[in-house]
Amino acid sequence: MKWPPIIENARLPMWMRLRDFVLTLLAWLVLLYLLRDMMTAGGYWVLDRFGIEHPVPPWPAGKILRDLAPFMGVVLLLVGWLAAFALVRWRRLIDTREALSQPDPLEPAVQADALGLSRTDGSALQDSRVMVVHLREDGTVSGVEPRGPDRPAG
Repeated sequence: MKWPPIIENARLPMWMRLRDFVLTLLAWLVLLYLLRDMMTAGGYWVLDRFGIEHPVPPWPAGKILRDLAPFMGVVLLLVGWLAAFALVRWRRLIDTREALSQPDPLEPAVQADALGLSRTDGSALQDSRVMVVHLREDGTVSGVEPRGPDRPAG
């Protein structure tokens, strides 16, 4: 697999964009709900640092920090791991030359020979938008019948 993957701006249906927006919003709301105590503790900490009067926190002094310490340790460990991973692989992560480089296209005659087609069948394969392809037992192409509005079946 080539890295980094080149993801182009595709035209997605509106329902798909709306679905992605709603699911992303729900994920953020769930995350904020789960972190509500930590955000409240952070708010009280900021008020204390600036010397602003505030009501008494809803927990005993130091208890919330003691309860959050293991969680914060895991968070710091994961952030450190991600940062180390990004630094070690930085050049590979930003290098798009491999993903953007494409081999030269095959000549139509070479492609027809590789598929086991005659040159006329190969050119019909490239010119026609709709076709019936006949296969042999071994999986190679035995013939191509172009079909379409200008070429009826028969």
